[in-house]
Amino acid sequence: MKANGVIYLLLTISLSFLVCNFTYAVQANGEGNENLPIRWEFMLALNADKKEFSNNNFFFGKESSWLKDVIKDEFITREVVVPGDPTTRSVIRKPSIYQSVNTLEKYLKKQVNDKRMDKEQATATFLNVQRIALAALTSDDTNSFEDALQADRKNPDKLLLLFEQVSLISIYADN
Repeated sequence: MKANGVIYLLLTISLSFLVCNFTYAVQANGEGNENLPIRWEFMLALNADKKEFSNNNFFFGKESSWLKDVIKDEFITREVVVPGDPTTRSVIRKPSIYQSVNTLEKYLKKQVNDKRMDKEQATATFLNVQRIALAALTSDDTNSFEDALQADRKNPDKLLLLFEQVSLISIYADN
């Protein structure tokens, strides 16, 4: 009798594992992504009228280059190790978000270069990721978002799904 219970339990677990993997595969392939629930909501304080794009020839365009510079300036701070000593150390604020942005930048570039995604779609996706990262930096309640990013840090498809579950609210009425 115990053997039947164990077999039933194993079959149930394996079936639920297959269903979960199928659900993820469908979402990762781009089918069904529009039905993802919104799990996080961040306020975006980025005014489109005051952008000064750099002249960098960045892979995802000038706006993305500007956002990359802003992200670098906002996420990375320099601290003096010992007063009077000229050495400094770099401190990354919210490192799981910063590292996810870098991972997704490399991933999306590779997708475009391998012709799995067109450049316009990759650019739009990466711009959204950058905006979410900046909004999350100024938000106080990002622990669950950071934990989810940290848990899936080695899987760019899952990282993209997590970023798609974020809703941005602009503080400016016209954006």
